Amino acid sequence: MISDGSYLKPLGIAGVAAILLTLLWTLVPREIVLVPKTRVRIQDGTGRGIPGVAVFEHFGHYSVDENLRTDTRFTDELGEAKFERKVVSLSRLGAFFGAVRTFFRTGFHSSFGVHSWMIVGTGKAGLGSFPSSVTWPSRDEVLYVYVVE
Repeated sequence: MISDGSYLKPLGIAGVAAILLTLLWTLVPREIVLVPKTRVRIQDGTGRGIPGVAVFEHFGHYSVDENLRTDTRFTDELGEAKFERKVVSLSRLGAFFGAVRTFFRTGFHSSFGVHSWMIVGTGKAGLGSFPSSVTWPSRDEVLYVYVVE
């Protein structure tokens, strides 16, 4: 039996608008904050800043990056290290296919989305290693103070 297509109803303006909005929602890239602007202060028990300490900022988006990226700074004479805000531009469709790719590459132990943390380590001051990891909330600016006793 040959159909004349009369069972197909026209989409109309609302249907076309819904399709276009769905395409825009999935295809248009959006800015995702990987790490907010961060200021790290390393100080001793008296509150005096310790210069020359290495501070490592690890960050990435596991749906986009295969490996995390690292930004390294040393504290200045006031004991502060400053990191700029880091963002990635990603569409929802890109994030979905990136997550699927990650899953097929690593299986059920996959990680998805934004991951970032700071590690305070050995610096020029010869203080030894004192690691401290923090997962940052998504804020505009973060101040992290690490006190060396």
